[in-house]
Amino acid sequence: MEENNENKKVIDFEFDWNGKDYDKIMPNVIAMARKLLELDQIRVEKELNENGNIKILHTGVCRKNGLIESLSKGIVNEDIYSCVFRTSPKSSLNCLCKGRDESKVNYCQMPSCPILVAGYMYYIQNRNDSEKQEVVEFTEDATENDIYSRNYNVLKKMEFDKEIEDLLNPLAIPSIKGLRCAFLGEEGTDKEKITNDVANYLYRIGKISTSKVQYVNLNTNIIFEDNVLYSIVGLQDYLDNLNNNDDFSGSAASERRNNKFRIQTLINNSKGKYIIVNGTPLELKKFLASNSKLPYIFDTAVYFKDFEDEKILSIFEKNLPKFHKKFIDDDKRKIFLDYLDRNRKYFPFKNRDLSMFLAGYVSRKSELILPKERYEESTLEEMFKDLIGMNNVKQQLIELNNFLKLQKKLEEQGKTIPNFNLHMMFLGNPGTGKTTVARMIAKTLFDLGYIQENKCVEVESKDLIAPFSRTNTVKNR
Repeated sequence: MEENNENKKVIDFEFDWNGKDYDKIMPNVIAMARKLLELDQIRVEKELNENGNIKILHTGVCRKNGLIESLSKGIVNEDIYSCVFRTSPKSSLNCLCKGRDESKVNYCQMPSCPILVAGYMYYIQNRNDSEKQEVVEFTEDATENDIYSRNYNVLKKMEFDKEIEDLLNPLAIPSIKGLRCAFLGEEGTDKEKITNDVANYLYRIGKISTSKVQYVNLNTNIIFEDNVLYSIVGLQDYLDNLNNNDDFSGSAASERRNNKFRIQTLINNSKGKYIIVNGTPLELKKFLASNSKLPYIFDTAVYFKDFEDEKILSIFEKNLPKFHKKFIDDDKRKIFLDYLDRNRKYFPFKNRDLSMFLAGYVSRKSELILPKERYEESTLEEMFKDLIGMNNVKQQLIELNNFLKLQKKLEEQGKTIPNFNLHMMFLGNPGTGKTTVARMIAKTLFDLGYIQENKCVEVESKDLIAPFSRTNTVKNR
């Protein structure tokens, strides 16, 4: 072992580990694997054993009270690295511990083994990449066309979607430096995977010095270097701090000034850098509006569409344990798609993350059982049962509901009708049903996709008035 300039362990592993199915690992398993690394409870031998397996040395905490419980209580094996996990370099990372089949107790209920994932993370974190960069060495008389051809061939081999390929194609030219764009979409749409693939391509053609993406937040001070791919995340946190004008404290005012300074630093130092802004379309719109120069710097956006229900089903099936896959048939697929159609927007998980969550949930059951229904199926007529009288109000609600349904259907067909004002005023004495009607309207708007949450926020007048400070001015006479 040697130490590099960053005091990081560098190991010349005598094998290649491609991390098969790493992109399918559940988020909670990833988090647990990272925790094992932070606690320094994982080692990987640099050589394969006599059977051609990778040896992962670990604390063996999963043999006590369960991996999660042991870590939460700070329980570790005093004889550290006494246990060995063996796996083939070509085996899937998304697998279960064999011990679960052999014992009914003392094994964690994770959907795949965090020790194996942590071993792969250790390998990635500590391997010596100095000789693994796939860059062809050229003689001094090599032309730009020679280098461009090599770079373009590498790009083609990586099989990006056309939109990503068109984005990266100019960088195959040796003299072109820098990439500034936005990757837009909801969580779980593979934005992070494509960002890592872009970093790998830039690294392989020699544009950057590391294949690891540097994830940064604009709420912290950053120095952007020329040879690293940066992904700006957490835009909403930055925007919240920037627009926090209700807090008049000195610390809040100082943070707002710092954020504006960081944006100016980004603008002044973006030339020739490799920077991808990661967020939703609305977050990007607000971000670009925070400074008039930003739209000219980040003038290219790639949109990652939400997965179709069929794709979520496909990912769900692939990540089920073998035991549960035998229950899958056309009837079960239809039940899954109907369930997804009713409940998808109620889950905090989206796209691939939703598939992994549902697969993880099912894997803990003895049958193919999906989580409890979250959709509350109730029509206006059913809700009217709790509303005595008020026939004129009910009629107005029915007319509003029918109009919004028509507008939504026209939008789906690519047609539009003029926008109109949906602001409303409910007048009446306390207890006359104003809040009840407001909640009905909230559900109608949510069911039709006009608002993101089935929620009616109730506030008083004092909640709508921003706090202010009054300064007394003394005039000189």
